[in-house]
Amino acid sequence: KCEASLDGTVNGRRNAMLDDSDVHWHRQIKSCVGGVTAAVTGDPACFVSVSAAHQGPEGGGPVAAIVDLGSGEPTGYRPPTA
Repeated sequence: KCEASLDGTVNGRRNAMLDDSDVHWHRQIKSCVGGVTAAVTGDPACFVSVSAAHQGPEGGGPVAAIVDLGSGEPTGYRPPTA
């Protein structure tokens, strides 16, 4: 689950998610977190839930992952090289 910061900032920088009258913040945060998840795993088949109310403290909370540990590289993930 993910949620826009209630103070309207990300790492001290303003974001417009909570003020955008055209696109609700739920859609914006889902697309952002979904894009990052797909980029990291190499697989666009991910689900992102929103509205993390009562799920943990501001800026933190639970994370769940279902991982296929089958043979080969099921996700196409390649760890970063130094």
